Amino acid sequence: MTIDAKHISLILVLILCPLPTWAQPQADPTQVPLSPVVNRLLNDPINSESRKLELMLFHGQFEAVDQTKLTTEQRAEMALAKFELNAPVLQDEKTPAIYRALAANQRGEPEFASKLLPNPQSLREVLAKADALETLGQLDDATKLLTPWREKLRANLPDTAWQLTDAGILLSKLANLEGLPARDYQQAMNWFAKARNQLDRLYWPAYIAEAQLLCDKGSRMQAIEAITEALPLNPNASQVWLLLGRMSVDSFQFEKANECVKKLQQINPTHPLAAELIIRSLLAQRDLTQVPLLLTDARKEYPTHRTFIALEAAMHAMMFDHGKLDQSLATFEKLSPGNPMALATAGEFLSFARQYDWGEQLLRRAIAMQPNWPK
Repeated sequence: MTIDAKHISLILVLILCPLPTWAQPQADPTQVPLSPVVNRLLNDPINSESRKLELMLFHGQFEAVDQTKLTTEQRAEMALAKFELNAPVLQDEKTPAIYRALAANQRGEPEFASKLLPNPQSLREVLAKADALETLGQLDDATKLLTPWREKLRANLPDTAWQLTDAGILLSKLANLEGLPARDYQQAMNWFAKARNQLDRLYWPAYIAEAQLLCDKGSRMQAIEAITEALPLNPNASQVWLLLGRMSVDSFQFEKANECVKKLQQINPTHPLAAELIIRSLLAQRDLTQVPLLLTDARKEYPTHRTFIALEAAMHAMMFDHGKLDQSLATFEKLSPGNPMALATAGEFLSFARQYDWGEQLLRRAIAMQPNWPK
């Protein structure tokens, strides 16, 4: 049976839209079949063994990969894709710095990530360092790093899908940092479209970058359309399932969010994005019973992870514990002075709890701290 885009779109509707009990599907909607085109590509006898391994990794077919045959770079890519952030290969000094920096960013160690990339040269390195600087609240430094690249890319547009996708991400990131998020929005979207339509139709990260930007703009259904195209190309893309899960939480579809959690846990039983999504879902439901233990476990594993500290602040706010809220905010401020994520997250979840006045106060403090904050 061939699974086309309409079928995948239906699967996403099943994930994100409530159905009557009688209409609930029996199959697991998160088990998206791999695209037949990708299947044919993987099984093409023309591929060398190394090329086939490369393709299996890129398209998320981790269980089929013979890890004994992977290079250091491929082992690092696989660990990053599965969010096995403490894997030995991501700690080894012999592993190229970019992989260790990307892992450090995901672990909540932006200072280390930034130090690993003192003079970033490639687009990937520049974006990784900019992410670290943003997390640290050093938005001016992030802007200075990215600005010369914008004109460089416009003057000499990349001709590969991965570079053009990264270029679009850089463009939208810089526009946000400058407080002008709409300025280069269409240009970034055009670059994503060119990457996936003209340069490489199987390059799923271009669809994800497009979906994220659409989601940031509030274009939910268009984001789902982009995800519809991406999932058959890599059914195990963690970023997709986090995005779908957060969209589900925001629309109070908590069972659908739980399905995304299960998918993330299939990819990695201790997936940090699954932990994040569970906590967000419980906070949005005002079910705080399990949240303290979940956050304790998450922070034990990732003690400086800004997202978990911000969610801790939200939990204390929803418990009306002003003292502990102030402690969490102070912890966050010490790690990332000028980054308003903790204030914004606490304010967001107070609105879920219908504590609109207090939530607005925290959100106003976040805006006052950093008017151009891109998140």
